[in-house]
Order: sequence, then C-alpha cells, then structure tokens
Amino acid sequence: MSTTFLPKAFVFSTLAAAAMMAQAGYQMEVFAPPVNHSWSGLAAHGAGAVTASTAGNLHYSAASGLITNIGGNSAAQNFGGSTGISANGLVISSNATAANGFSQAATYSTATQSWTTLGSLGVNSNTVIAGSTLKQQSMAFAISADGSAVAGQAFYSAAGTPSSVAHAVVFKNGSVIDLTPTATVGAGRAFAISDQGSVVAGTLRAGQANQDRLWQWNAATNSYAVSTPTVNNAAGTAVNIQVAALSANGKYGAGGSINGLATNYAPPGSGFTMTYSQATFWDVASNSGKLIPFDAVPDFTNPAAVDLFRNNKAVVTGVSDNGLVIGSFSLFFPGTNAGTLTADTWIYDNNSGVTKSFDGYLTDIGMGLGADKHVWSLTSMAADGSAISGLYFDKATGTTSAFILHTTAVPEPATVLLFALALPLLMLRRAAKNQVSSQVSTQA
Repeated sequence: MSTTFLPKAFVFSTLAAAAMMAQAGYQMEVFAPPVNHSWSGLAAHGAGAVTASTAGNLHYSAASGLITNIGGNSAAQNFGGSTGISANGLVISSNATAANGFSQAATYSTATQSWTTLGSLGVNSNTVIAGSTLKQQSMAFAISADGSAVAGQAFYSAAGTPSSVAHAVVFKNGSVIDLTPTATVGAGRAFAISDQGSVVAGTLRAGQANQDRLWQWNAATNSYAVSTPTVNNAAGTAVNIQVAALSANGKYGAGGSINGLATNYAPPGSGFTMTYSQATFWDVASNSGKLIPFDAVPDFTNPAAVDLFRNNKAVVTGVSDNGLVIGSFSLFFPGTNAGTLTADTWIYDNNSGVTKSFDGYLTDIGMGLGADKHVWSLTSMAADGSAISGLYFDKATGTTSAFILHTTAVPEPATVLLFALALPLLMLRRAAKNQVSSQVSTQA
C-alpha cells in the first residue's frame, strides 16, 4: 500500500561537525522546502515522524530516510489529519474510511502497511467532510506512546433526532469507551492520552463554554473517574485549565489556560496593555497545577504598533516523562512575515523551574541556528523528550524549514547491527572467562 513519496532531504547544522554533534548527543535534521513538512508526531529519538498534507498522511522513517504516503486521509477526505505515532514507531493514529463508507478514527501499522478503523458510537455526524460526500462517525486526536489506546471523539444521536453530539472517547482493545455518556449538547473530545489510556485529557462543552476535564482509570470500578483541573489566578480564584498534553507515564500534564490567568506584561506607564494567558504545568498524582514561569521578554520597541488584543503564551505542544514542556506565544506586530517573525517558542524544565526561548535553548546546547534564523513553531515532542520537531524561518531567504532535533544520540543502524553480531561472541568470551576463574578458584 505504501509508495515512496519524497526522498529524505536534510542537512546537519553547519555550526558543528557531525562527529562532534554525535558525541554530544545532539543532532538536527533539517527538511528544507519543498519537503518542509510540519511533523505532528515523533517516535522515540525521532526514529519516525508523521504529518498530514493534502496528499494524505505522510510517514518519515529515519532508518530509510524516506517520506512515504500512507494514505488514510486522502485529498478526497482530508479531515482531521495525522495525529500521532507510538514511541516505537510501529503505530500511527489518524482517520480513515471504514467499510461502511464513513470516516472513522483509525490506526496504521508501519509493519503491515495497513489501516484499521476503530469504530464509533453507531451514529454518523451529519457534517459532510469538506470536498467530499463522506461523513464522519469518529475521529482520532492522540495516540498513547505504547500504541495501545487512542483518544478522540465519536458522534451520537438520540433516536429520531437529526443532529448529532460529539462525545469524548477512548479507543482501546477493540472497544469505544464513552467518557461523556450523558452529554446531550455540545462537542466533547479527548485530545491527550498516556500509556494504556490510564490518564486522558479533554474537554466537554456545557452551554456556551468549554469545560476542561481529566479522566483517570480506576481499576477497582473498571471505569474512568473524572476531575476538573484548576489553578489559582493572581486574585486567588480557582480557574479551570486545559491539559493539552500528557506525558507517556501519566505523571505530568501541561496546557493552556483561559483569560482568568492572564497577566499584563506591558511596561508600567507605557499606556497600553499586553496580556498573556500563561501556560500551566499539572501534576496528576497530587491533582495540582502551577503556572509555567514566563521568562521570555516581549519586544516593546514599537509600542504604537502593538496589537492590544489579548495575546497567548499558552499554546503547549508536548510534555515529556521527565518534565520538559514545549510551547509558543505570539507578539502580533504588523508587517511582512509578521506571523513568523513575531511568533516565539519556549521550553520549560520542571526540574529546574526555568523557561527559555527555544532559540536560546539551541544556543545553549551548541546548536544555535544563527541570527538570521528564528524558531517560530514547535510541533511535537517524543514522549521521552528525546526528539523535538518544529519550524524555523530564515530571514535572509524568506523561507520556512522544518526540523527534528535529537536531544539524545541516535545509534546508527550499522552500529546496532555490529553490536548484535558481536554480542554472542562477547557472551561466549565472558562465559569462558568465568569458567577459567572457577577452575583457578577450585585449584586454590
């Protein structure tokens, strides 16, 4: 089913030799136009990546260096896109056409090169997919790092009613688990999930407002227990927050917040307001959260041109098992390429409590892109934090390129093969050494 779509196109950073980067454990793959795809999911060490385009879902394999069109979301049913990839790179989540002709949440096996639809609540939505006569019954939004569970939504309609309601669901073990079974209005969905689906994050629309929720699996009751994540704002008022991403081990969450957490970062006496709704870090075990420190400094050199509407720091892309969080915020200045030049990215380490701009982080690890390049979007992070993907803008050429940053050394396939071949010999040598030591001990 798979066909080669594009050859691998990457170059290592010109700031350091490839050998030096391998020794330091950091490498960067750059995907320049026309293969500058925004990777929406990363396997461990960046060994695999996925994204969606008008041509379908694209799978990148670092081992082969190829970008492959794996179908699923064809141009005729472009809805939902590719949502993620398991840590071992074997399972991809997205949406595909079921045997009944409706679009459903689905997984793709990179081993068998085949799609499996995941089912629904039995009722299709009346919304027609753009550019197609197809309708959707369910959708996938995230896959667990172990590939065993998918978070998403499925549509339900009461008997005799023409409209449908979207319920937050988990697809697991061939079943569709309804997380919001009593919902009768709105559009609920689950968009983050930990290994085995033990923790799920999502939202439930109640009335005119979205209410963010966490669901945790309770083995005793064989069901999910729901909670509402909140943190206190400056006035001490509890504010419902969104957990947009979960670590694979289910320990941590991170996400955006609503206007109740906004802080004005405009200089005192400036005469204008620049507010940011801060990102949050969530500890699942203690059921408590905190604001992620805002260490980046906005550019106020042209205050007259500052957009006075509320800006946003709270776009979180991922959180790792060891407490790293990546995200972005925007400074809306007018002008050419304003969207890429004034969008900024950041990385937060919960262990140190420090937030850095991602450009600064790259410089600190010896992978700085140079003054003429700026990372303006971070798109995904491997569950263990071993790889991060994003987009950077080159001011000199006016182009955007995608990248995958490897934060830990990636073994070369040849090295792995040599070790596999040598391991039996090493074990025999060790066994022989142990036997000699035993004989010497006995003679003594």
